[in-house]
Amino acid sequence: CTLDHETSRWVTMSAPWKGSKAADWVGNICANPYSPLHYLSERLHYCNKETGKLYPSWEALQTTHPDLISAKLRTQVQGNISASLCGESAFGILSKFSAELEALAVAVHYGEKNDAMVAVSSCMIPSLDYMKHWKSINYLAQINHADGTLRNADGKSDRKKPGMWLRTV
Repeated sequence: CTLDHETSRWVTMSAPWKGSKAADWVGNICANPYSPLHYLSERLHYCNKETGKLYPSWEALQTTHPDLISAKLRTQVQGNISASLCGESAFGILSKFSAELEALAVAVHYGEKNDAMVAVSSCMIPSLDYMKHWKSINYLAQINHADGTLRNADGKSDRKKPGMWLRTV
């Protein structure tokens, strides 16, 4: 993939460059029909009712997916990224998603800061310098994955302003 750098900018937001432990966790639930969460996983469209397996879109996000393990994707994008946003708070900006995403992060057991769907180490591109202020090109924000989609507006703190960040980049 390439973009014309004079007319285009490649902005990455909450990307799981090394996969998502949440996808791994849901995959384990799909594989266990006796899990109390299996039915819920089907209703939320993580698990396919007919096959009992994780949907391919989620499977492609697992940390064991060959395309993510090989690092080819990360290597390809590394030189093309104009700006990057990563979240480090599962609770994030207070919204209807905060409690659920915090609970998901606890269940997944990331062992590091995360946005409930993506660990910071999976989101950050190693060659880029991340700062904790929305005026930074590469922003490490105190937001969750839903906040990274801009559906919850900005928070009051400079650490919780994904909308302001996107406007500046």
